[in-house]
Amino acid sequence: MVVFEPEEGRAYWFRYTILAPLPGVATTPAATLWAAFFDLGRPEPVAFKRILPLGAFDRGPRDRFSIGLGSARLGHGHCSGEGTVGSRRYAWDLRFTPAGAPERLEPPLLRLLPLPAHVTRPNAHVAFEGVVTVDGEQRPIARAPGLQFHTWGTRLPEDIRWLRCPRFAEDESARLEALSVRLARRLLGGLPAPWLSAISLHIGAGEIRSRGRASDGAGELAFHGETWRHGIHVRAWCHPRMLTGYVYRDPHGREHHVAQTDVGSCEVAIRSRLHPLARWGDTRRLTNRGSTAIEFHAPEPLPGVRYIAWDAERLRSLSRDGPE
Repeated sequence: MVVFEPEEGRAYWFRYTILAPLPGVATTPAATLWAAFFDLGRPEPVAFKRILPLGAFDRGPRDRFSIGLGSARLGHGHCSGEGTVGSRRYAWDLRFTPAGAPERLEPPLLRLLPLPAHVTRPNAHVAFEGVVTVDGEQRPIARAPGLQFHTWGTRLPEDIRWLRCPRFAEDESARLEALSVRLARRLLGGLPAPWLSAISLHIGAGEIRSRGRASDGAGELAFHGETWRHGIHVRAWCHPRMLTGYVYRDPHGREHHVAQTDVGSCEVAIRSRLHPLARWGDTRRLTNRGSTAIEFHAPEPLPGVRYIAWDAERLRSLSRDGPE
């Protein structure tokens, strides 16, 4: 779950997972609750995990989606949970009206392949209501844009670059998602594996979808794609101090480093033409400041980012409460 407060420069990220290792893999099964609280007005994000035994997972009733991880709940239109960092308490209790159908970004053919990892977006553009508690302070949440998506499989892709922007200053109804992924860095024979990239921009009453290419730098992502009518260039970035890191583990026992922020910024340049042989028209620009989600997934850590280890519940560093 990602919940944005664009006007406040704040955002929240919650993740509910279970890990069932493959036979013979020396990894303990677990149910894990993850959370990150981003605020541009604070020096850095607050992030933590709760590692629970797999028996703490409650699959809920068979006739509807309603799961539990200990006291935390995730269901059809609601989510809740809590945790502590030192003496500070963090919690959320949120509701949303579910979408009528999942949103699709990947090409249809890709969804039919027997891939080791899958993703769906059952609630890709919803509004959240409720309360988030940050360091004991209760914050009312009203019509906050956000999304819920679900991933599952037996092996995580080696590399993922992802961004999501829920609205833009020039058009609050516009929204953007861009994704670039490669399952492995090398093909059979040692050849470099290709990246698969897709861009989806909802604007006005229509949608622009494009395959494309991506590039990244220190805390920065760029995507470029073209259709016969439109050209799209996307640049997203964040201050490195606003990235928080987690180590994921897949059922094969492989570890992946995930660096993310939900208070990044984004600029989109859109060019249009009447037909493939026509000249490009004037460039339209969309901007977002402080409410863009950006993620970097890779086997190795991103320089300058601190990561919560797989077997840890918070960063192993010093805070005002002492060692964490």
